[in-house]
Amino acid sequence: MKCILHVAAVIAISTAAFAPVHASAGVNVNIIVPIAPPAIIIEAPPPPRIGFIWAPGFWNWNGHKHIWIEGRWEQARDGHRYEQPEWHRDGDKWRFREGGWKKAKYEKKHKDQRKDQHKKQRDDHRDRDGHFCPPGQAKKGNC
Repeated sequence: MKCILHVAAVIAISTAAFAPVHASAGVNVNIIVPIAPPAIIIEAPPPPRIGFIWAPGFWNWNGHKHIWIEGRWEQARDGHRYEQPEWHRDGDKWRFREGGWKKAKYEKKHKDQRKDQHKKQRDDHRDRDGHFCPPGQAKKGNC
């Protein structure tokens, strides 16, 4: 009986050693090739879909040659923006810049601008004494 428990414990421990571990770090693709990508294939974007953005196709590298990846719908993500993958000349070679969803850095700036704009609109509807006058009422003599 002890032998069966011992074997079961060994199996349980060895199974745990091979359990998949989720990576917490991001992976960046750094591809540099001597061959320029072909001309971009112009795809007609399909009609808009609510909650999605159209990610146009691009040339990728499969280790031997450029291959075309067709455009696709990407589900929109709050606080993020989609960047298209691109190739850039780097001396006599070509460097691939991986696209995808990037955290929007300008979100707070735009939020502050909207807040300031709203405050300005409110202030525009105040008279000289600071009393609020709804839009269109001052012309009517109501304020």
